Amino acid sequence: MTRKIAAVALLSWTLFHFQCNELFAAPTGGDYASYVNPMVGTDFHGHTFPGAAYPFGMIQLSPDTRPKTGDWDGCSGYHYSDEYIYGFSHTHLSGTGCDDLCDILLMPVRDYKGGLDNSFYRSRFSHGNETAEPGFYKIFLDTPRVSARVTVGRRIGLHEYSYEGEGSKQLIIDLKHRDQLRGSRIAQVDDYCVEGYRISKSWADNQHEHFFILFDQPISEFKAYGNEGALISFGGKSNTVTARVSLSSVSEDNARENLLSEGAASSINRIAPRAEAMPGFEFMREQARAEWNSYLSKIEVSGGSEEQLTTFYTALYHTAIHPSLLSDANGEYRGMDGQVHNTEGKFDRYTVFSIWDTFRALHPLFTLIERDRTLDFLKTFQSIYDEGGKLPIWELNGYETNCMIGFNSVSVIVDAFVKGIDGFDYAKMFEAMVESSKKHEFGLDSFYRDGAVLADHEHESVSKTLEYAYDCWCIWRMANQIQQYGQNDSYDIIADEYYAYAQQWRSIFDPSTGFMRPRLNGRWLTPFDPREVNNHFTEANSWQYSFFVPQDIYGHIEALGGPEKYIARLDGLFTANSQTTGRTQSDITGLIGQYAHGNEPSHHIPYLYNFAGQPWKTQERVREILTTLYTSAPDGLCGNEDCGQMSAWYVMSALGIYDVCPGSGQLSLTSPLFDYAVIHLENGKDFSISAPGAAEGKLYISSASLDGNAYSKSWIDHSDIMAGKSLIFKLSDKAVKNSDGSSRAFGIAEEDRPVSKMEQWIITAPSIDIENDVINGPATVRINNITWGGYSEYAIVSTEEADRLIAGEIGTGVNFQRYRNSFTIDESCTILAHNVANGQLSAMTRTDISRVKREMSIDIQSRYNPQYNAGGDEGLIDGRRGNENWRTGGWQGYQDTDFTAIVDLGSVKDISLIGAGFCQDARSWIWMPRYVEFYVASEDKEFRKVGRIDSSTDPEDYEVQTHDISLSLSNSDGSAIRYIKVFAKNFGTIPEWHPGHGGEGFIFIDEIWVK
Repeated sequence: MTRKIAAVALLSWTLFHFQCNELFAAPTGGDYASYVNPMVGTDFHGHTFPGAAYPFGMIQLSPDTRPKTGDWDGCSGYHYSDEYIYGFSHTHLSGTGCDDLCDILLMPVRDYKGGLDNSFYRSRFSHGNETAEPGFYKIFLDTPRVSARVTVGRRIGLHEYSYEGEGSKQLIIDLKHRDQLRGSRIAQVDDYCVEGYRISKSWADNQHEHFFILFDQPISEFKAYGNEGALISFGGKSNTVTARVSLSSVSEDNARENLLSEGAASSINRIAPRAEAMPGFEFMREQARAEWNSYLSKIEVSGGSEEQLTTFYTALYHTAIHPSLLSDANGEYRGMDGQVHNTEGKFDRYTVFSIWDTFRALHPLFTLIERDRTLDFLKTFQSIYDEGGKLPIWELNGYETNCMIGFNSVSVIVDAFVKGIDGFDYAKMFEAMVESSKKHEFGLDSFYRDGAVLADHEHESVSKTLEYAYDCWCIWRMANQIQQYGQNDSYDIIADEYYAYAQQWRSIFDPSTGFMRPRLNGRWLTPFDPREVNNHFTEANSWQYSFFVPQDIYGHIEALGGPEKYIARLDGLFTANSQTTGRTQSDITGLIGQYAHGNEPSHHIPYLYNFAGQPWKTQERVREILTTLYTSAPDGLCGNEDCGQMSAWYVMSALGIYDVCPGSGQLSLTSPLFDYAVIHLENGKDFSISAPGAAEGKLYISSASLDGNAYSKSWIDHSDIMAGKSLIFKLSDKAVKNSDGSSRAFGIAEEDRPVSKMEQWIITAPSIDIENDVINGPATVRINNITWGGYSEYAIVSTEEADRLIAGEIGTGVNFQRYRNSFTIDESCTILAHNVANGQLSAMTRTDISRVKREMSIDIQSRYNPQYNAGGDEGLIDGRRGNENWRTGGWQGYQDTDFTAIVDLGSVKDISLIGAGFCQDARSWIWMPRYVEFYVASEDKEFRKVGRIDSSTDPEDYEVQTHDISLSLSNSDGSAIRYIKVFAKNFGTIPEWHPGHGGEGFIFIDEIWVK
């Protein structure tokens, strides 16, 4: 719907705008959809799809050019570089890094005899014959000579296939397309209707899709391919066939009712519907476009170039693909427990919550333009908790994938609550927040017990510590807000607890380097390189995660030595060499120095300059990203779209506002990209942003006013936006770094900076410094107190005593002594240490020391992946075993090579057993060796084979598991042995049944032992 420009716009700006309207564009006639290019993100690593979608709708009807799962750049089912279309399926993910969906494939064919072999029914196509618009997609399929058009409603997809020339009119329905089929059915209902279901496993473990299809031409032949699909022939005279397809997670009957809910005539036969009683293709197409224009018009921008407008409105379009509608027209849906539930008309249930990504900008955007729908999202969260026992992490079609980290639903909840979105049971929701934070999973036990997630307890420990700390702040903030509603004092107790947890980022901040650093066995991980991408960070490195302290940015600034040093560290991030070290991480893209805009952990960082009093650097970096890392071309996204987050960043930043710390209610400011923008709020008010000269390239904010009053703050409160105020920026070509005497410079004074500060409550645990935790002689130990003030105490105990103490099985009888100087150890033991300050004790630091006799040595003749080194060569004979969580670093990994190692026993011995431990995690490309061979030799090194053990583990078993492969030796075979050789045959090239087919498998080994 066309909306009038806000009355608060100043006449001077209006005059400027009309003088420049020949240079700069604005949407006309309310057709914002004309500025949307759905092809953006379909190339490079954007992972979007070009087909027809409805705002937040149930169906995403799009062509599939990638027929198999396990193809990272094919996660959406489509990639711009491809030359074949395999058909049109009805569910798609927009911009994810994991693949799923692409359910219920339809493909037109002629005179077809190929069965369900997609190599026969696929068709070549040309981008020159391709049209993509909001709610509409068109392509000419070269092989069958068919023009295909598709459009959508809220719960329906409409196909139109026009067959050129002579030949039969046929359609393939393929239910086994893409992911693993667990169950299916397809049946002809009558001359015009087909129904069935598909149960599949991929990212979501047990996804149900029931379907109902209504054709406008009579079916002349229905040839079923078992329950996996069908070939349908049509006998009507028209060369055009339309198919209306509706879905349901519950049943075929519900799918039919969903179809009828989309504008069916009141006289329609609800059991045997006919197409003539349903809206036609053009009506549906226009309706979809109208819905998109209604959504897109919520934010009007003008004064930019055609390229900028297309990039902006395409980004805004991509913010409304997900979350997607799950509940049927009658309110039913299949929940987290696999059971059918009903919303009872109280809300719409949604799905596809990529919250680790979207809590950062997408959901804050929704608190401005989709507040009513946000309430439905919150009610969806509550229902997910009620059915599954925890709030969503990464929910997909009623299944918790547990992908990514944190319990970031709490951020979405508290951000909405702080911004005045209510209408839900906040006491019940708060209970869900607390309970979800206390699950015994993903390193949470270590986080609460040890003051941080320790690297020897959980992989991605640094990232998890930082995310958990912010999430705990969100729970504190929610408790604090609820208290304002007059609730009981129990909220104060919980608030205090989580306020302390929110500061535990300090436990992994290493003052000696200024970086967030993993803590392994009580020690700082060594060697340490902030550029290294490894299993201690989530899709990032220390450079990219060290700035994630949104709840306590002032505390982080202080920890780095003050604003100047903080600014220098930020500058260093953006100017560092862009080369990362460690493993290759496909998500790390869009690099400016070590800043990686292609992945979410970096997204808030350009705005951090505001917090340190140099807002012009925020303005520079944000504008650089807007203009260099986003375009309107198919490769116009520098990384995964991630369900709208990448685009939401662009939308918010182009407006000049960004929520660095969702839940705070404060939005950081920067120079807008457009001369003028207005956000039409659901409360009927308009918030306008004027920045004359922005479209000409003016970058720096010299001054600002809010509702006509001088405004020097580099942030704005959400309430000012909701009040419909007018924000006007005066822009300059030069950075304004000082006041001019007549007014205060924008954002420089401490009182004008955004606020993110916590009073320090916690005492951080010390680190223990020892060169190696496996020793073969005297070793020096130092204890480093990383708490400001206080002192350290330590105790030397046995490993068993340490286990019992930490488990609470023994009291405080352990004798701790004050640490004053370094000390020496020469035996296996455990060192326990804590800090003491202001009468408080920190969490306990624990370091286990192993004293080994270095009689044995090892010569590894294969090359292990440096990411998986088990502590080096001798890690295979150090007496420590890797566990099932191989990401914590206890294993050596060998890819695309067999394993060979020779162990020198140090002297001739009689032996009776040789063995080695191996790990399998087939999902992660790690398999048991195909077989292991054992060889022995005396002093002469003339090796003889004494046995071979074939693996008995099923390579298709996706459970993570460890197994020992060992060989007992006879007296003759084991007599007078000095050397042992172990050979393990790599699994090799990954076969077709695996998503990673064509890649090379890993062997993971630890440990080798001899008796």
